[in-house]
Amino acid sequence: MLMETLSRWIGGVNDVLWTYVLVAALLGCAVWFTLRTRGVQFRLLGEMMRVLGESAGSGPKGERHVSSFQAFAVSLASRVGTGNLAGVATAIVVGGPGAVFWMWVIALVGAASAFVESTLAQLYKRRGRDSFIGGPAYYMERGLGRRWMGVLFAVLISVTFGFAFNSVQSNTICAAWEGAFGADHVWVGVVLTALTLLIIFGGIRRIARVSGVIVPIMALGYIVLALGVVLFIDEAYALNGKSESDCGREAIDTILKAMEDHRDDLVVIVAGYTDLMDRFIHSNPGLESRFNRFLLFEDYTSDEMLDIFKMQCKKGCYQLSDGVEELVRDYITEENGDPETFGNARGVRNIFEHILVAQNNRLAAMETVTKEDLMTLTQDDVLHARGKLD
Repeated sequence: MLMETLSRWIGGVNDVLWTYVLVAALLGCAVWFTLRTRGVQFRLLGEMMRVLGESAGSGPKGERHVSSFQAFAVSLASRVGTGNLAGVATAIVVGGPGAVFWMWVIALVGAASAFVESTLAQLYKRRGRDSFIGGPAYYMERGLGRRWMGVLFAVLISVTFGFAFNSVQSNTICAAWEGAFGADHVWVGVVLTALTLLIIFGGIRRIARVSGVIVPIMALGYIVLALGVVLFIDEAYALNGKSESDCGREAIDTILKAMEDHRDDLVVIVAGYTDLMDRFIHSNPGLESRFNRFLLFEDYTSDEMLDIFKMQCKKGCYQLSDGVEELVRDYITEENGDPETFGNARGVRNIFEHILVAQNNRLAAMETVTKEDLMTLTQDDVLHARGKLD
């Protein structure tokens, strides 16, 4: 109950902040800074390109400095990430193609905000042992004279990066390697942590050198991905509408036209159950002529699906009591009898979730619950999930 209340409260505050307050504040500041600086992001574009070519150089005492390009790479590394891919795709899905135009507009005026932030960081930075240190916390303290604000910002951003941003990014990398190559996420995390420590503890110059190499490669890969589009449609047979009012037929016509107009830049992959996909492909002459390469993937066997179930249990740190494994195998075999309602690995995940619901209901009726109870799935949980017990 407490967690549900906290989740609703955070969700409500988040909706208000991101729907009204932050969007209006950030956009308003961007327009204001653009006007006050007389469009600095446009006026000094040539100067920016010139400065990027400057070498690192050295100070009066022979100390090495970070080059302009390396500083640019460090800044860019903190801005380009999964959000630039998933965020843009989400915006287009929700708002349509017009969202791209507004993203361009906001990026152009928002560049003035980035310029002002960087300028303030330069004005109020101070010399550290090996290099200069600065940022929002410092210009809050030294520029605004609000030390408490700078301290609060430093604490909040440290917690945010430590437990939110970095956690999400590292989890995404581990999950991607595990899904694509079967690599153990624990070892991927260990290697990722070791490499990160090796770079970070080398100071800003090592971070800059690494960023100066990785960021151009990352940016080039980003551009290459953007040049061509791969459209993957799972359960594509659902587009084959049963009535004139269905939007599926219009979607098929749109896809076929796009495949013809952009045949060198667009790859379309459709997937689904064999029989249903066969009917889908032969339902439209345009589909038959354009989809002429097929890959057939054999269904998982019951043993393989049981292994998937056990992998889900391992991932959630659940253990199975005696006899549960055979009951789950029977459950999978029973559900797998109808290929139109059972989706192999997805169906196994649904079975796993149904069993967890049954376990939660069982634990709710207990007066005392131990940690072992929380992490154990019993025969009764499986039978309740199958509807074999009341």
